[in-house]
Amino acid sequence: MSGNQTENPRRSSATVVLALLLCMLVGVMFLALSSPIPISLRSEVREVFRSLIHDLGIAFCVSAVVAGLIEIARVARHRIETMKDVIDLVMSDLITSEVWMELKDLIEAKTVIRRSVKLRMELQSHEALDARERILIVEQAYDLFPLRNRPTKHTIRQDLDYQLNRPALNLPRWDQVVVIPPSARTNNAKIDLESPRLSIDVSLQARGTDEPVFIQTRRSEFVSLPGSYNFYMSEFVKGLHLTLVGCPAGFQVEVEVRPHGGGQALINQDNTWSNDQLVFPGQGIEVKFIKTETSAGTEATTAPAAR
Repeated sequence: MSGNQTENPRRSSATVVLALLLCMLVGVMFLALSSPIPISLRSEVREVFRSLIHDLGIAFCVSAVVAGLIEIARVARHRIETMKDVIDLVMSDLITSEVWMELKDLIEAKTVIRRSVKLRMELQSHEALDARERILIVEQAYDLFPLRNRPTKHTIRQDLDYQLNRPALNLPRWDQVVVIPPSARTNNAKIDLESPRLSIDVSLQARGTDEPVFIQTRRSEFVSLPGSYNFYMSEFVKGLHLTLVGCPAGFQVEVEVRPHGGGQALINQDNTWSNDQLVFPGQGIEVKFIKTETSAGTEATTAPAAR
């Protein structure tokens, strides 16, 4: 060990503690000596001297208390910074530091998390569509929770994609939007379902209040089979459940998390796929409609990505 040892900044040094105790002790001594003063002085001088000693005693005591609180805050702050440094060091050992720093910036930028996300997809045929085309009804419902420990304002944004469309059937389109409680909306104007971009401003309570905002949307889109449908997440998601109904005969469905992370395999039970692992922004669900029979000349298409 080196002879020059540095003190642990996570704890108050003995010198600081001793100085605070000495300051408090001096203050108490001054207060004790302020009344009565055992010296023979004129009454006016005695009263001034007594007040001076009393005020000095109070000053020393207050200084000791304030300095002690500042020292406690300094130690606590340094412990938090030390834990952050340890996390940065560990993660930088697993991935490159620049990737981890950008990922940390992404995490810090997010203010909400969607919990108990329920997706319901229903394929419907229509007389105006051919045998391999379907209307896809997508219903999404979730509880929106804050990540901050203070009241938060958040804008919910979802977009329709017109890559695949059928104007004659008014596809794609928004069908319904529900916000509960309605008072959570910061703008009471009617939600514009005609716009391709859905934008809703909501206000959330501080983290830990267990008062989420319930969001439900319903949209109609156009898909071609065989093909795939991608549903990407713009926020953190915890507890994802997807139900698919109306898959036509001759097709099978595969559902995967993209990009796939460890432990993020979806469990399929009665056409309901579930994942209780945390899904990060940028990840999504890929739903593949695969033809079970070999059909020459049939090409797969990819449906637009949703969020």
